[in-house]
Amino acid sequence: RDVRDVRDRCDNERLAEFRDRYPMDERAFAVLERASDGVQATVVADFKPRREGEDDYSALVMTFVRAVQSRVGDSRGGGD
Repeated sequence: RDVRDVRDRCDNERLAEFRDRYPMDERAFAVLERASDGVQATVVADFKPRREGEDDYSALVMTFVRAVQSRVGDSRGGGD
């Protein structure tokens, strides 16, 4: 249980850092949070927008999460 708690905290920190770098609304962040660990890791590692420093990446993040989910066959968290 302790190992899982530490991993969950690391995952939460990783997602929080990603959100700091790429601001998004609650809905987009919820889609990312509900995605599987593998999808989250892929999104955090591979999301590269054309421009950084924008105020809102919500649509881009949601599109990217869904694209990764369809590639890996994971439909969790993608519903509207």
